[in-house]
Amino acid sequence: MFDRGLNWEKREDGTILYRRSPSGPTFIIDEQTLGRIVRFRFMIPLVSFLTLIPTVVLGVFAGHGEVSLAIPVAALLFGVAAFYLYFRRTERRIEWMLAGARRSSQAPEPFKPQRNARNWKTLDDGSVFYWPRNWPNPVMLTAKQFASIGVDNGYGFCALFVSVIIAVLADGYRWAGGLNNGAASVIAVALISFNVLFIARIRRTRQRMLDRAPLAPVVSGLNPPLKLLDFARLIRMKLVRGSRGMLLFWLLVAVFGLFQSVQTLSDLFGGVRVYWDKGKSFPVGPVLPSLAFVGSLLLAMVNVSAIVMRARSAGKG
Repeated sequence: MFDRGLNWEKREDGTILYRRSPSGPTFIIDEQTLGRIVRFRFMIPLVSFLTLIPTVVLGVFAGHGEVSLAIPVAALLFGVAAFYLYFRRTERRIEWMLAGARRSSQAPEPFKPQRNARNWKTLDDGSVFYWPRNWPNPVMLTAKQFASIGVDNGYGFCALFVSVIIAVLADGYRWAGGLNNGAASVIAVALISFNVLFIARIRRTRQRMLDRAPLAPVVSGLNPPLKLLDFARLIRMKLVRGSRGMLLFWLLVAVFGLFQSVQTLSDLFGGVRVYWDKGKSFPVGPVLPSLAFVGSLLLAMVNVSAIVMRARSAGKG
């Protein structure tokens, strides 16, 4: 999907130019080695976060006087030491992988934002060949026009994100009795109306811009945008080709999400009040755990399908 990163670059023969630091030597590695290095690098901040969880939990107990303050301090020191040992072990594993790699006198080019994607291609003069969704042919846009599409998409996602937060809070207060059904219905209708009108305005403005844009010539590598089902298939294929550890990790995330969402829904319908914090400031209604249940179920289905496809491929091989 990508041909370069912050400190690596893919060559035409499929090999990777990689270096650990801007002033360090450049190594020639394959995609599998790069994937392992990226996973090791990704796990470093995750492990650092996990080592802080016991300190935070024990700090809460210490704040209520249930344990001594020395206990969370000791947990912090132990977590820092554990993280340092893990960091050094990770660095040594990367050094071991690079020890057998050939060195290159050619350094990767400085990282630049991606100029091309599936449905758009940037030319040297700044113009862009862009294939809109549900259009039979691509069009040619200026750099300013193409940038306005990204800005409008950002505004649309922000409006949708804020609306979801407001809807979740309104549902929580309605479930806890702090908001009656009439007020909650008015909020829901207002949010839906605002998003419908806002998206319609963005689509109308974009449609006018695309109608005035000239058609682009046939360009190799330019394809229509992925549909939702095709995007799901692409994600599944990425999981199939990924590591077994990542498959297991996302499957555990999906199972944990299913368990927590079902537990929260059962507590809510059993009469138990669920809140975001101990101060009982933000009550939780059934909308949020229902969304979490649907998302976790979809993630579990994609992971199970990827595991089945991987097992079939291994059996045929």
